Amino acid sequence: MSTARTLAILFIAFTVRADVTATLDDYFTRAAAHGFSGSVLVARGDEILLRKGYGLADRRARIAATPRTAYNIASLDKQFIAAAILKLEESGKLATTDTLARFFDFAPDDKKNITLHQLLSHTSGLPNDYWDEHAELSREQFVRFVLAQPLESRPGTEWSYSNSAFIVLERIIELASGVAYERYLHDALFAPAGMAYTGFAIPKLKPHQVAHYDFWTVDTKSLPGDVAFDDPLQRPPARRVLLSSVDDLRAWHQQLPSLLGRASLAKLYTPVMSDYAYGWNVVRTTRGTRLIHHGGSDTNTGMLVTYRNYADENVFFVIATNSMQPSLVSDYMAADVEAMLFGGAVTFPPAARPNRDALAGKYGAYDVVAVDGGPLVLRTEDRTAMLELRFPSAPAAQDDAANDLVRAAFAGDSATVQRATHAGDAFMQTVREGIAQWKQAYGNVTNIRTVGQRTFVFEAEPEIQSYVRVDFERGAEILRVIHTGAGLLRLDRLKMPPFLEMVLAPAGPGKWTTWDFKLGTGAIVSRDGSRLVLQGQ
Repeated sequence: MSTARTLAILFIAFTVRADVTATLDDYFTRAAAHGFSGSVLVARGDEILLRKGYGLADRRARIAATPRTAYNIASLDKQFIAAAILKLEESGKLATTDTLARFFDFAPDDKKNITLHQLLSHTSGLPNDYWDEHAELSREQFVRFVLAQPLESRPGTEWSYSNSAFIVLERIIELASGVAYERYLHDALFAPAGMAYTGFAIPKLKPHQVAHYDFWTVDTKSLPGDVAFDDPLQRPPARRVLLSSVDDLRAWHQQLPSLLGRASLAKLYTPVMSDYAYGWNVVRTTRGTRLIHHGGSDTNTGMLVTYRNYADENVFFVIATNSMQPSLVSDYMAADVEAMLFGGAVTFPPAARPNRDALAGKYGAYDVVAVDGGPLVLRTEDRTAMLELRFPSAPAAQDDAANDLVRAAFAGDSATVQRATHAGDAFMQTVREGIAQWKQAYGNVTNIRTVGQRTFVFEAEPEIQSYVRVDFERGAEILRVIHTGAGLLRLDRLKMPPFLEMVLAPAGPGKWTTWDFKLGTGAIVSRDGSRLVLQGQ
């Protein structure tokens, strides 16, 4: 059977039960039992289907998450920056056709003709860099630093995501408006929209109003970095990212058409290159409708947020979470929410069931920690144990195409890999270098087999993701092979973190369950004397 035919069968819509609010709440309640904490708002038109906090906004202080909890929204701020530029254009302070030369007399010759349009659409050619990695610099100094770097491409010719470009835009907002960046956004956008929990310094939020992040089993103050995870309001200027709540983001969704004119909104939402408009990804869903979306993640503070506007179907939702673990990936949860709203296959995490049994202790490579006032957490730093935990059972059938692709890559058969993936020479060189490093570290390959598989919708395209385990003489790695709707394969690596924490949800007497939202897999955990027993669900 062809991949396209298989995908068509897998993504035939099924009818979600009539009470979609109960369905959504059940999903996130189960998710919370397995470690999710955050705030969720789902609306269809003026009807709110779900507006609720799950878990804790601050684990140490035992403060619950609510719809008003403010989260670090990271790159979701790009659409606020874009709206501010368009607002300034409407007031005659600048134009998106303006070049850098108008604002920065120090712009080098190769960059002085870069336009605001190119900055907004990630087509400027500026490299991707992060101000917080140069925290000693002011915003103006960071702009000078960025403009002194070589271009990655000729402006206007290629799409390449650039955080640096949006820091340059922040400085342009200050120069054009005559006020500080946050002040302009507050006065021109946030205050008129009624967004009381959005900003950084101006809202004067209290610590209990802001989501905090901690690993369950590690003292975050002992981790590398200048920013303590539990002090989100104590960030220096270079590390300040806007905070917002799911309530405020819905207000923004509702009020934006009254804040910008029709021409500006058209610019904001019209893709320029690679489905990217001004601070927004704009794609077509599998239903042929328009999806306007963006996400944000900040590994310094452990936050993830995803914002989705199904513009042609009048549906909107936002998920903000302070539970950033490798398994809790908001895009995968967002795909599940979309399926619950419009029809599609969703695998729910197991429901929690009462269990009063004790389990805390050390079991070989695993530590089970009873968090004070919190859940049981399974923790390991052992790579083999991580693989066992994330892939507790084999799929019903091997993915021969995926296995053969990985075998070809390890055999050095570049022609076969390129035929299947349409990958370029640069990608193949990266693959060859990676394989050489693995062989040097682990020895020869002893086995290649599929250990997991799931369906997913990425950028409105259905796909099958197969996870292929490569066993070596002294270790193992996981490669992901993606079957696209176009019949091509994509190949990448599933990176393992330095350590893995997974919450153990009670599952009845003597049993607990884990859940991996990215992989759609879980383990049933029990104890046999001094060892843990993991079984697939």
